[in-house]
Amino acid sequence: MQQPLAEHPHRPGMMVVSRDGKPAVTLMRVLERFRGATLVEAQPQTGRQHQIRVHLQALGHPLLVDSLYGNAEAFFLSSIKPGFYRKPEEPEQPLIKRLTLHACALQFHHPLSHAPTGFTAPAPKDFQAVLKNLRKYAHRK
Repeated sequence: MQQPLAEHPHRPGMMVVSRDGKPAVTLMRVLERFRGATLVEAQPQTGRQHQIRVHLQALGHPLLVDSLYGNAEAFFLSSIKPGFYRKPEEPEQPLIKRLTLHACALQFHHPLSHAPTGFTAPAPKDFQAVLKNLRKYAHRK
């Protein structure tokens, strides 16, 4: 995705795709498809604020949970599990209630030695729980 980004004209702190914006490039690759969701690997080639989130939203595929650029503040099992039942007096707890974005790898050149440096991190438990349930109840066949 190669779309320039600029600050939203009426919402400070929010970015939008704009031909008058700064260049922004994100390489994306689909890893898994689900009903209503897709696991994507995104590699930003530029470092614009909210770049991945804005590019995905511009494609019509916002993050699963993103209250700023998407339409959800949390993700619930009841949204994908057929016949999900809970006691009416107990509110359903979300599987995840934060931005569904995870940096599994970070690579850069060390500022002093200029040697390639990198880190990896496994997905947090809540992110893994979402993937497990998507695979179980919403996997595309």
